[in-house]
Amino acid sequence: MNSRNTKLLTAAAILLFCFIIFVERRSLGTEERALHEARVMPELKPALVTGLEITFSNQMLRLESQADGWRITTPTPYPAQRSLVDSFLDSLAGLSRIAYLSASEVANQTNGLAGFGLEPAQATVVVWQGRTTRELRIGNRAPVGGALYARVLGQEGVVVTDASLLDQLPGNVQAWRDRRLLGERSSGVDRLEIRRNGLAPVEFQRDPAGRRWRITNPLQARADTVFVDEVLEALQSSRVTRFVTDSPGGDASPYGLQPSEVELGLKRGTNEVLTLRFGKPVTNEVNLVYAQIAENRSILAVDKLVSDLLKSPIAQFRDRQLLPFPVADARRIEIQASETFAMEKHPDGSWWVGGKTQFRADKELVKSILDHLSGLEIVEFLSDVVADYAPFGLTIPARRYRVMIPSATGSATNVVAADLAVGTNLVDRIVVRRTDESSVYAAKLSDVLKLPHSAYQVRDRRIWEFSGTNVTAVTISQKGRVLGLARSQNGSWSMPQRLQGLMELAAILETLYRLGQVQAVNWVAQGPDALLRLGFDEQAYEIKIEALHGKETQTHLIRFGMRTPHRNVYAAAVFDGEWTVFEFPGDLFKDVASYLNVPETVKQP
Repeated sequence: MNSRNTKLLTAAAILLFCFIIFVERRSLGTEERALHEARVMPELKPALVTGLEITFSNQMLRLESQADGWRITTPTPYPAQRSLVDSFLDSLAGLSRIAYLSASEVANQTNGLAGFGLEPAQATVVVWQGRTTRELRIGNRAPVGGALYARVLGQEGVVVTDASLLDQLPGNVQAWRDRRLLGERSSGVDRLEIRRNGLAPVEFQRDPAGRRWRITNPLQARADTVFVDEVLEALQSSRVTRFVTDSPGGDASPYGLQPSEVELGLKRGTNEVLTLRFGKPVTNEVNLVYAQIAENRSILAVDKLVSDLLKSPIAQFRDRQLLPFPVADARRIEIQASETFAMEKHPDGSWWVGGKTQFRADKELVKSILDHLSGLEIVEFLSDVVADYAPFGLTIPARRYRVMIPSATGSATNVVAADLAVGTNLVDRIVVRRTDESSVYAAKLSDVLKLPHSAYQVRDRRIWEFSGTNVTAVTISQKGRVLGLARSQNGSWSMPQRLQGLMELAAILETLYRLGQVQAVNWVAQGPDALLRLGFDEQAYEIKIEALHGKETQTHLIRFGMRTPHRNVYAAAVFDGEWTVFEFPGDLFKDVASYLNVPETVKQP
């Protein structure tokens, strides 16, 4: 083969390959090209649009794309509703040609462009896409077929397109305004300031770590985070009912906005990003008030709920939970009241009391104490500036409760999670103070009285524990009558002749078994005075049980008093040398009184 022809063929192949790779592959396919050519504005890319201008009915609406969304710049600066603008641009980009009338066809029509409603146009849409400007002029509806006449600036002819575009045009310059009172502008807000005439501003700051709010002015205090968030949520959901006026230089005083009745500043750091003013109620519409966003001066009508919340007294914004702390993390509880003692949590989860004596605490009672402490509520803010705590009974508190939790650093040292001082009684309330705050509060007296003042009140409610089969003797004393029962060495019980037919041995043994497992319903009091007060002498009813514990015999003594208001019975037993009164289960006492008693007919030996 001729070498010259070979070189020519090779060069042609390379050129063809380059054409396919760099031209054909980058050009639109047949279907894509047809679709592209069928669009009215084929180069329009909604994601790249930076500005939009719509002129209609002698009004002009101009918008700009900003970092936080679309914003109306003319006729009055105001945030735009992003979804409406985006939907309109998508429709504009997807607008298809139904037909095209050339320049000569247009010229042949009576009145030319004016005959199509395009000179002047019914509406004009200008789109900025980077440095490129595209303009679409919209004319009349076509006589048939639901079509619309339009013209792209730079083209001589007229496009016939879908008339549905008319439905997406704004009806007026306010139609595309964002009706959310806050919209995207509240994002990242970490400070608030409420300003009212004649009152000091109330300032709030959010803790970035715990997301909790604090009041920082006019006092330092914990804020009710739930309530503050509810106010913000009300703002977020609040919508503009009506745009009243856009006059930027107009007098706002007739609307109660100059000065405003209440004003809210939303801040990011020290920068106030939005100022909302609320004024008078709207005439004949009691649920609406006038409002104004300071940055654009427009006067709005909005739901009065938000302004009512902002007018709440400062106490409404304060945290009424007295001692919020993580209950599950508690490791030690220290109490100074009628006596001083502490409760410590052991690695196995059990709680033990340390003080004059050592004993196991009742796990449920400890949990109840922690729940009560963490759930205490402030019913009144008595004083925030205290020079002397003596009038409140807090110089030497009547009671003090301190809860310790593990250190966040992971060290073995516990840290104080809650420290409560209790002062003077105020009829149905009682003075209290957190020792880490200077303020003095009042809590419900009934709530504080649920907390223990003595160690016996948290004792394990198991009175004792023995098996009925280990009982060796029972002595019953009842109003001067005494009856003794004993188990023989072979393990059998014998009923004395004088009791035959009067007492059931099987029922006695079952009752003894249940007594061996009994638990107090509730601890009531301690000391001999309590026995006199609760009718123990009147009943004169006592049971002494001797039972084997290992190789030793232990004596368990219980006395019974009067009925409790809860249909149980007061009972008393000796713990650490002290008579302690508790509520004995009423249903078990029925059997005790029936089977472990001294019949009146029994003669004393």
